[in-house]
Amino acid sequence: MLTGTILYITYSSVSIIVLMTMAFLFWKRRSAVGASSMMLIMILAVEWSMCTLLSSVCSYFEVKIFWDKLSYLGVVYIPVVWLIFSLQYTRKENDLKKGHIYLLLIIPCITLFMVFTNDYHHLFASQTRIELLKGSNLQLVVIDYASWFWIHASYSLSMIIVGMVILLYTLVRLSKIYTKQAIIMILAVLIPFSDQILFLLQLRPIKNLDTTTFSFTFTGVLFFIGMFRYRILDLIPVARTAVIETMEDLVVVLDNQKRIIDINTSAQDMLKMEYHQIIGQTIESVAEKIAFSKEINEIYRNGKIVLNIEGKKRYYDMKRSPLFNKKNYRIGEFIVLRDITSLEETMKELEWAKFTAEESNKAKSKFLAAMSHEIRTPINGIIGMAELLENASLTPEEKENLRILQYSADSLLDIINDILDFSKIEAGKMELQNTRINIRQLVSDIVKTFAYTEKKEYIELNYDINDNVPEVITGDLVRLRQILINLLSNAFKFTEKGKINIHIDAAEKEVNKVKLLLSISDTGIGIAENKLESLFQSFHQLDNSTKRKYGGTGLGLSIVKSLIELMGGTISVKSKEGIGSRFSFEITFETLDEVKIKEDLDLRDCLKKDMMLRVLVVEDSKVNQLLIKKMLTKKNWIVETAENGREALEKIEQDRYDLILMDIQMPIMDGYEAAKSIREKEMNSNIHTPIIALTANATEEDKRKSIEAGMDGYLTKPIKSENLYLNILKYVNISL
Repeated sequence: MLTGTILYITYSSVSIIVLMTMAFLFWKRRSAVGASSMMLIMILAVEWSMCTLLSSVCSYFEVKIFWDKLSYLGVVYIPVVWLIFSLQYTRKENDLKKGHIYLLLIIPCITLFMVFTNDYHHLFASQTRIELLKGSNLQLVVIDYASWFWIHASYSLSMIIVGMVILLYTLVRLSKIYTKQAIIMILAVLIPFSDQILFLLQLRPIKNLDTTTFSFTFTGVLFFIGMFRYRILDLIPVARTAVIETMEDLVVVLDNQKRIIDINTSAQDMLKMEYHQIIGQTIESVAEKIAFSKEINEIYRNGKIVLNIEGKKRYYDMKRSPLFNKKNYRIGEFIVLRDITSLEETMKELEWAKFTAEESNKAKSKFLAAMSHEIRTPINGIIGMAELLENASLTPEEKENLRILQYSADSLLDIINDILDFSKIEAGKMELQNTRINIRQLVSDIVKTFAYTEKKEYIELNYDINDNVPEVITGDLVRLRQILINLLSNAFKFTEKGKINIHIDAAEKEVNKVKLLLSISDTGIGIAENKLESLFQSFHQLDNSTKRKYGGTGLGLSIVKSLIELMGGTISVKSKEGIGSRFSFEITFETLDEVKIKEDLDLRDCLKKDMMLRVLVVEDSKVNQLLIKKMLTKKNWIVETAENGREALEKIEQDRYDLILMDIQMPIMDGYEAAKSIREKEMNSNIHTPIIALTANATEEDKRKSIEAGMDGYLTKPIKSENLYLNILKYVNISL
């Protein structure tokens, strides 16, 4: 009898220790899905086992009954917690609201109340007595169950069955890799469930002895094996269904030998193969059947693969992640393939569109450069000859006609410049030059140009430059002139009569820097407030009637805004319809010290002196040859001409020149090649003949190529005589 008692106590103690150990392990993993619920089940099982053991070994009837009643704390709540665990483990806990949990706990709470108040109503147990366990001296509490017990038993078993169904339904739908996990889970549930059924049906070998608490020992052991060998809580099977199986991406799991050990449904559908046909194959053997590239290592390196799916190329982006066990040993690899075929096709279309746009832009640039060259060449002759005629003896009527001719040629040149500049700005190739600017001289020259417009009798044009504005600044002279001319042209275009004023003030002054505030106001037609925002858009005019009445390309203000912003400035406009407009812009320029200003003035003084220079003009246009020759001979300089680069080289072999004016586009040998040849011949001598490119090509690319070819300067046609003289003196080595 003593042996039976010792065995019972030993089994109970072992069971309690195992359950407490599992409760501790689940507590450590409490952040895992379902771990907290399983920990509570283990704690309730410990309480059940301890109370049952104390009830069995206690000698006093009242105390024995008390421990027996207290054991029901675990008995009534374990089924409910089990159901909650099943829902958590299968990711269906969202289906169970807080109110539902309270409803589930109603029957267990009533059962506990019935147990502890049974002496007053006997609804839970009709009779309670003590019987001696066969083969031992243990006194067991034997109960004749009443109606509420069977309600409680039915409810508890239904909770366990529902939890099992939820779990089994999920597990049977999983891939075979989780079979062992499924077996562990099923056995862990079935053992205490089956034992409880046998106890209720009185089919156990030892009657009246409830061994359900012992069964929980096996549940604890099985969960221990599942946790540490099959990672039940680390990678719960439902995660695969909830995440991997629902992914549209292809998921492949490899072991260290690159054998496929798992694959999701999307990958199976893509391969047109069943799960069992794929598992166990190496990734290389599968890839060879569908990959255009046979080198799997190359595929790995690129991170992108091309697969042959039903005879069509499909592109996949591959992400690889190593898998490690708890000891940080690599156990395999997790691969995700995302179909990026649409993205690849879009990228190819974009690349082709980019290539087409670039080719179109190159063709446009070549066309504009060619047109610029062809148009500027005759304009150079017109403007140049008109300038030479200014010094001739002309009648008043002839002088008036000459001024109209000059104004028309300048207007045509401005249109050409606008078109070329718009193209450069659009392509992001506009570059600024840093030259000396006499702001007062610049404004004076511009005002003189507008003095010959057809509205000169009706419009009063004035300019005012404050004394705080420096005499000379540095910046892009050509662009600043273009900005002012465009704004003035705009003012003249929309002003029938009245005034146009130019005002320039120094807003801020720093060391070697000055911020100029320039404004042009008119008394023209004005602009409606709702149209001011769109004023600086390309090809924009206020309306069709404006275009018909005033003409224009609609590029002027757009180019002005782009140039000002390129120079680091800002532009604004204020206008009232019927009253007039005021365009204001701010740009910061660098200033020159007194020494540099004196050098600039000295250079201009040289123009007044008589000096002897020999100049070679290399130009294929007879008109331009004649024009430049006339300009230079006015200074009593000796001028010779050559029609192409080869002829120029022959002349240089025979004579020495102080300077060469070199056209770029010429037959037989162009200006670039001729300049390179001249520099090569000068390499072994102390001679360096200044070469100034004199061309109708107005792009920065042409200027860069000219400098690279060995030329010293660059002048764009049409050419003003004073600008030509200053550049010649700048590069010729003479004593001032």
